[in-house]
Amino acid sequence: MSNRQSEILKSPINSSSVKDPADLEQASNKEENDIPAKLTEDISWIPCNSMDWANIPKAILPSKEDFDAVETFVFDAINMRTDADTRQMDPEKQKSAALGYRAVLDLLRKQDDVELLKKILLAIRTSGGGATLGLIIRNSKKHNMLIHMIFQMDPFRFDQRQKEYSGKAETDNIFQVDLDLADAYLNLILALVSANSVFLTPALNMLWRCIQNTDAITTEDRQLILHNNVFNSEERRDNMINCQFLKNSRLHGTLSKLLFLVPKGHSEIFPLIASNFPFKLAPLAKQACYVKQCFTVLNYAPTIRQNILELCIDKCLEIDVEIRIAQDGKVKLEEADAGETEDPLKEGLFSMDEETETQEKKH
Repeated sequence: MSNRQSEILKSPINSSSVKDPADLEQASNKEENDIPAKLTEDISWIPCNSMDWANIPKAILPSKEDFDAVETFVFDAINMRTDADTRQMDPEKQKSAALGYRAVLDLLRKQDDVELLKKILLAIRTSGGGATLGLIIRNSKKHNMLIHMIFQMDPFRFDQRQKEYSGKAETDNIFQVDLDLADAYLNLILALVSANSVFLTPALNMLWRCIQNTDAITTEDRQLILHNNVFNSEERRDNMINCQFLKNSRLHGTLSKLLFLVPKGHSEIFPLIASNFPFKLAPLAKQACYVKQCFTVLNYAPTIRQNILELCIDKCLEIDVEIRIAQDGKVKLEEADAGETEDPLKEGLFSMDEETETQEKKH
């Protein structure tokens, strides 16, 4: 076990060396906001012949001597929080377990140690022979903060954060993510939902949130859309394509498995897709990638095919209404004024009031 991990286990509330969470969040959102305004190539879509490329690998467990201490630490912390009568516990052990639980929450919130975070996520699923996960599920109200923080995570960002704040110059490996951490996290999500379907909705929300920020790279379709302007060499481009493919395969693999484990998820996935559809004036790259991801979902959720196609047609009609052709023949979308309200009901009321006042003045 590293010195850093030992420090956290022994002093869980010590955060003097942690970066400002606001700075971390700002850095993590940098890539999301960097959507190309114009695409350098025509958007294409190549349908998948199969979904064999989409899968979630089994998580790799650390060595026994390095992992046993973390499993014991996590089990004691969760067990102490769950036990209704802690008076029978040794006072020192009770205090240590209480601080340990706070340490777990602190780590999930700050996400400042990738290696330890990976072990904690694994231990939540495996410690106590699986008993820890059962304690969390049976006493979800006592662990609501822990559960909330788990479902708010994005497991594909941590490696980039560490490199951005390490003071090192940007390299070609900046697009690499810690896939071991992502696998540990996604397998934990599957275990939570398979044990109790009440976690299906937050799991779907988390997955679709990640899918929206991922290029729809498959074995047949290798076109970058969202991340098409963050590299300046062919090597970096290939690196990004591979990174987005590995991310996309794990996300769709997890989503398809969730829908297989909990069939009622087919009725929840479409409302989620419809409610998150990009606004009609959003960048073309964002809208195109979103539609491609929707079509990818249809490969393992064919029951929502008609709904998805109708949704896409409706969104196209909304865009068509905004199209204006200038005198020089150029086509553009007419953007709303900055001060213009987006509430059609409110806008209508104001229009009626103005018309009434005008008519009264004429009379």
